[in-house]
Amino acid sequence: FPVTIVSYDLDSSLVFTGSCRAYDYYITPFSGSTANPGWSPPPPGSGPMTVTARALFDDTQLAGSGSQLAAFLGSTLIGTANPSGTAPNITYTLTLANLGSGNITFQFYDAPRQYLYTLNSNLAFVSGGSAGTSGAPYLVQFCPLTPTINSSGVSSITINALYRDWE
Repeated sequence: FPVTIVSYDLDSSLVFTGSCRAYDYYITPFSGSTANPGWSPPPPGSGPMTVTARALFDDTQLAGSGSQLAAFLGSTLIGTANPSGTAPNITYTLTLANLGSGNITFQFYDAPRQYLYTLNSNLAFVSGGSAGTSGAPYLVQFCPLTPTINSSGVSSITINALYRDWE
């Protein structure tokens, strides 16, 4: 399922004078009033999986004091991480406990904006496995919309079917 909305004419939504040859888009991260979930990481035990991830909302790296990335198998918390590095190279290194199998669900608590994001990923837990590196982190995209504009000026918006809050 991605749903694509095609042939949306931005010219009817823009106000400008003179000729318009290019335009851009920007989607801002959500804000809310969610309290910090206060996740405590479980002990990794034997056969943990390591994920070095970058949390994104569109092009914005999600980080900040008190922010945290968590991973779940079903409703079972299997790991958490705090941000490390400096912008534009912020990553989260999760050591995931070997407590089951299946695709990993990521949750991100954005402390500065008090918002909790949830994303059902296609990344499967692999005992002893790894995903991402500090130089090429696994990207966790929490933005539910991906707008694009082609060379003819036609825009489309794809809705990310993995984004759980839009189910």
